[in-house]
Amino acid sequence: MATRFLIAVLAIAVGTGIIQTALTETREERAIQEAQGHLAWAQLEEARDVLSDALEDVPNSARLRDERSKVFASLARWRGDAVAGEAAIIEKGLAVAANPLHSGRWGEYALLLQENGRPTAAIAAVQRGLERDPNNLYLLAVLGQSQLVAGQPQEAVRTLERAQRIQSSAAVRDLLAQANEALETAE
Repeated sequence: MATRFLIAVLAIAVGTGIIQTALTETREERAIQEAQGHLAWAQLEEARDVLSDALEDVPNSARLRDERSKVFASLARWRGDAVAGEAAIIEKGLAVAANPLHSGRWGEYALLLQENGRPTAAIAAVQRGLERDPNNLYLLAVLGQSQLVAGQPQEAVRTLERAQRIQSSAAVRDLLAQANEALETAE
């Protein structure tokens, strides 16, 4: 009787995907932990390879894409590798597409675009995040910074003043001071 019950429970778990979900999460976690261990020792290619292998098993994992984006961004920064910079953008874009409700990913995506010389695209990306979370201080700060980099100091001042009204922070105050300085210089 107990055996039949256990078989029935397992059949339900398999049928509903519970076991597959648990295995997927375990695979993601193991790969992320292993990759972070490689990153701690600056073994960027090894971290990239671990995450790439895991993505073959779990291709729609936003978390794995996030981590792989970080590895490519590190490769781009440390080696001045423009191809790795583009790969970081693509990976972060796939992470955003896999989970567009995650506000922070929109900001990270925008910062990667900005860092790779595409501030106008960064503005568009962060505005998409703000559509979902209009009072997100982080996204407003990234938008203000992107507007400043794009040569839009007046828009940056407006955005950062809005952020200050939501919550005052030293980072936003510093960006606002930079934007005001840029605005004065432009006039």
